[in-house]
Amino acid sequence: MVLGVMGFGAILSLTYALYSQPDRRAHDTRMPHKPRGPNLIEFPTTPPSTSPAALEALRWLPADSNVVVGVQVAELRQTDAGRDHLKHLSRIGKIDLNADLLQRWTGLKVEEVDHLVLGVKADDELLPRMVLVVRTLHPYNADAVRTALQAERLPDANGKTLYKCKPRDGGLAPVLWCADERTLVFGLLAKHLEAVPDKPALGLERLPAEVRALLENRLQSAGPAWAVGYAADWRKTAAAAFLTEKDAAVLAHVHGFAIQLQTEQPTTLLASVQCDNADAAQALEKRVLAAKPAPDADWKAAREGPWLTLQLRGDPSAFFKDLGK
Repeated sequence: MVLGVMGFGAILSLTYALYSQPDRRAHDTRMPHKPRGPNLIEFPTTPPSTSPAALEALRWLPADSNVVVGVQVAELRQTDAGRDHLKHLSRIGKIDLNADLLQRWTGLKVEEVDHLVLGVKADDELLPRMVLVVRTLHPYNADAVRTALQAERLPDANGKTLYKCKPRDGGLAPVLWCADERTLVFGLLAKHLEAVPDKPALGLERLPAEVRALLENRLQSAGPAWAVGYAADWRKTAAAAFLTEKDAAVLAHVHGFAIQLQTEQPTTLLASVQCDNADAAQALEKRVLAAKPAPDADWKAAREGPWLTLQLRGDPSAFFKDLGK
């Protein structure tokens, strides 16, 4: 149970950290370094911008994932602001969420990663199943990755060759499956990988219809860090462990959400929230309007039926601090 709470807290904190911890240090204006080391063959290409719904890693997620978090690492690395976000995401207890953490958990340098997605079955209240899918820019060296992670072979499970990694930050020891030459799949437990398909789906058809609609219709093509989720009642999911009484009352009427960060200055946060009905959306808007954003923040709110859409430019940390009161 403790591991589940820690893991789910990390997901929520990572999503929040992408927009609540801006400008902690001056931007690093150096050009990104070329990959070094044995894990990857060097290629000079720069990846184009990709719509979140088109990411290959989504095709490997379990079919019942109802919360999905994505970080398009290669796109973040193309700008000073994006590289700064990768370096200084946030902190959970004694654990820093940053590019170094990514390398420790995956055995890959940040320069080698194209994108990653985290799929969660949040309906599991005690230990939510979490599957992290990492896609590299080019074929990786599987032996070098396993060596970096000090991974030991486990018995095969449903035809998958699994490896137990040395305990990482927080004492977690993830299980690794090298799905193909550019795809690594991690789970907290070996049984969490049982729901991962042996081969990638053709598209997003395996995902829940509500999650698929959020990915396809509520996220913009520009915005390399994002999260979507849907639940009939969030109070009956693992998220309940992180809810205050006031938050629980609000979320009783919220079902779907899509949050996206655009890292170019000024930083822009886009959010779409699906409520029970138009009245619930209006009540949520009043809650948002009651918060007092930072004086230099440029923000807007709009409603359309059960949907509330928010746009916030500038430093949103003070706004979310007030919103949580």
